[in-house]
Amino acid sequence: MLRQLKMTQNNTIRALYEVGHSNREISRLTGIHRETVGQYVSPAESKPGKSDNRICSGPTNACEPFPRADYQ
Repeated sequence: MLRQLKMTQNNTIRALYEVGHSNREISRLTGIHRETVGQYVSPAESKPGKSDNRICSGPTNACEPFPRADYQ
């Protein structure tokens, strides 16, 4: 059986999130697992992680359909 948080814990999570704390910070402050915190902060409101700049999203425009290669 799943354990639900008490209303005071739920209110604490929401208040900390609205002030600007991340799910990880809320987890550290309250002692509640960060995935549980994420369940109580709706996914639509959850802050996205940092983008990964290593991922190539594809061509930047129609003039460069393929990655540039140095030909000699």
